[in-house]
Amino acid sequence: MADLLGIIAPLKKFMSNSNEEIYVSLGSEKKVVLSLKKDRIYNIPDFQREIRWSFDNIALLIEDIKSGPKFLGNIILTKHSDNSFSIIDGQQRITVLTMILSCIKRLHKIEIDVIDPCKLTIESFSKFSTLVEQGFDEALYTEEVYESDKLKQIFKYTRLWNSILELEEIKNKREAKKIIENLGACSFNIIINEADDMGEGIRYFIDVNLKGKQLDTEDIFKSYLFRNDSGEEIRMQWYSLKTIVAKIETSKMDYTLLNLLEHYLLCDLYCDNNFKGMEFGIDFLLKKPYKEQGVTYRERTHLIELINDNAYMRRSIERLNKITALMLSIVNSESITMEIKNIFTSDESKERIDNVELKVIHNFIGKILKDTKVLPKALLIKYFILLLYGKSGKSKEGIRTIYGIYLFSVLFATVYKGNIIKINNGLPILRRDTAQTRLRAVFL
Repeated sequence: MADLLGIIAPLKKFMSNSNEEIYVSLGSEKKVVLSLKKDRIYNIPDFQREIRWSFDNIALLIEDIKSGPKFLGNIILTKHSDNSFSIIDGQQRITVLTMILSCIKRLHKIEIDVIDPCKLTIESFSKFSTLVEQGFDEALYTEEVYESDKLKQIFKYTRLWNSILELEEIKNKREAKKIIENLGACSFNIIINEADDMGEGIRYFIDVNLKGKQLDTEDIFKSYLFRNDSGEEIRMQWYSLKTIVAKIETSKMDYTLLNLLEHYLLCDLYCDNNFKGMEFGIDFLLKKPYKEQGVTYRERTHLIELINDNAYMRRSIERLNKITALMLSIVNSESITMEIKNIFTSDESKERIDNVELKVIHNFIGKILKDTKVLPKALLIKYFILLLYGKSGKSKEGIRTIYGIYLFSVLFATVYKGNIIKINNGLPILRRDTAQTRLRAVFL
């Protein structure tokens, strides 16, 4: 483990774009323990969670600071040799505080002594710092800016910026001055990993958030994914998946990102003999100890740690992107498109599905995807994996598997009352069990 440096530091020194020294008193002497150089950059790496603060969070923070300086918690950073710091923990606070300081600077720079904040960059949104510097001027909202926003958060940041500008404590010069004075005297506990190692930094991030304030399951999954694989390809695949899921949220398709990931991995892993007996939950943590090739993995080991195969994870996210894009295309199309027709037909004329049958298949898939029931959609994921990547997926028999899936969905919709349907020798039967076993039964 790399050496960690920890020191309580005032916000003004930590966030001001100037040369700063933070020291401790040793009797009558002062010892400098941390030097911060001018023009340093605080960067939010792309394994970090998305912005989650709302106007209510900001209003509560401002109201709290009005009464006096406060301790604002821990900030964990990884220090790099190029005068930049990656934010491992505390990015929500630093982002919001940077925006508050920038708003006050923009409104009152000439009239009060403001804190000029250090530059804040976001790896998944490269034009963020430009928008902050220019006050989120709508004239800047070009196609280039939108494309730089890999996780489609620009409107969240814009709403936060506008909300800050509308606060009376920010608009009023006298109140803004008091906010600046109190903010400057607020403090952080700064913890710095000086190893210049992002993998080590992500490990700190996971440890802190698993043992302290809980991250969303999606955030933890992404963190493990990016910690194990620092390449550009996995990041681009993840951003593509997030983009498709954002489109799903505005469509009639009822499928969440976590359900998509869970169903794909359940299907793919449970068809592999190497993972027989392995069980994980919706949090992607093992539900019980699991032994593979002489290695025992403890309960609550993360699935990505168990798989330990970057190539597999890249391939899985890439395939899930293609499957999800196809499903979205079916949901959004009232009639059969050429893209859909090509997917469901073989090059051999004798194996082709005619247009009438293809239209029925298209309608079945659309109905399943628009329904709120989870299990039939899990079957559909398995269907698409076999269709697109199986050895005989495009055979007539393979394509017509959708009829069995649709029958299953109808039975599930009409009969399910606390029981589950499991396939036994080709026949659906009912039994009571957990949601996890319900899904496993589909894939085994």
